[in-house]
Amino acid sequence: PSVSLAGSYTVFYTVINSNGCSSTDSMIVVIDSIPNAGINAAGPFCENAGIQNISTIHTGGRFSPTSYLDTAGQFDPSAAKSGSHKVYYSYTDGSGGSNTDSITLVVDTIPDASINAAGPFCENGGIQTITPLNAGGRFSPTSYLDTTGRFDPSLAKRGSHNIYYTFTDGNNCVAHDSATVVVDS
Repeated sequence: PSVSLAGSYTVFYTVINSNGCSSTDSMIVVIDSIPNAGINAAGPFCENAGIQNISTIHTGGRFSPTSYLDTAGQFDPSAAKSGSHKVYYSYTDGSGGSNTDSITLVVDTIPDASINAAGPFCENGGIQTITPLNAGGRFSPTSYLDTTGRFDPSLAKRGSHNIYYTFTDGNNCVAHDSATVVVDS
């Protein structure tokens, strides 16, 4: 079948007996095509992206389950961790033909959005700069903090103040962090 490919073929059989008499018969042999077990391109995914659905050309097959992938194609990047992960999908069509395909799913690391320790600041200490470990992100603005990390203790007033930072890396993976900044009177 792998040489003939899919289609209908007439096969002939001839027999000649010891008296030299011959007889020929034929039949049609049908070869079904190999079903397409293709997996659609997916990823890369960020490690904190949540459950992802890996789709296939034909539904009704089964993924080989792992600790990070179920038989329906639900992929958990946080369980897989960063790196390359090969997954397999098997599909059987209505004629009983089966095939298996594989794809490598890439998981990128979670970036570090840590905020460097800052403060306590005096209420009259002037504008202070809050710095993250990785520059290029954005602080959530408030009346006393701008998006670049400029913190004004005189507007914040005495007390503890939560600030939030979001950082997106070159793989478009996003991380968030928060810190508490104390202002003294």
